[in-house]
Amino acid sequence: MYSISFSKHASLGYALSSFDEMFYLGKIMGYEVIYGLWGENLQECDALDVFMLDPNTCNSRDYKKVVCQLELSRSEFVKGAWIVDMMRVDNKYRGKNIAPKLYKFLVNKLPGLIIQAGEQQSPGGQSIWSRLSKQSGVIVYGRTPKGRPVAMVEINNQLCCAHGNNVAYDGKRDFYMFVMKAV
Repeated sequence: MYSISFSKHASLGYALSSFDEMFYLGKIMGYEVIYGLWGENLQECDALDVFMLDPNTCNSRDYKKVVCQLELSRSEFVKGAWIVDMMRVDNKYRGKNIAPKLYKFLVNKLPGLIIQAGEQQSPGGQSIWSRLSKQSGVIVYGRTPKGRPVAMVEINNQLCCAHGNNVAYDGKRDFYMFVMKAV
């Protein structure tokens, strides 16, 4: 896994009318969660876009404010897993622990969904996984490319996978991190 720098500033604007083709999943933290598929159904599509919308903040056209946007693509490593390509939270909503709560919500709402950490993680992305591992109702775990379990360790308040002499985000990609619904 690689550590990257990423701008913390994001103004996500308001939901567009094309969101009519998306599906309502439920509410968390008072925000609506909707998702869209790039394919016929969840089992056959290659990409998944998830949005949280603030129903209490609308523009002049009654489009709801986008709280966050999550882009996922199908993992080639684990069947049923989806890789986080991008997670962005609007500036107005930062600091509310939205990302880990959304990940937890999704794995509990969409049967069999497993979310895989992206290959590149900003310090903010790294902290999402640390906070997620402390929530009930989910399991955060690591695997090598051959499927062997990897120990999870906390280093400098960041959850990491440790394998041999390598630790997550040191630039050596030899393991993967996941979250799934606790059974």
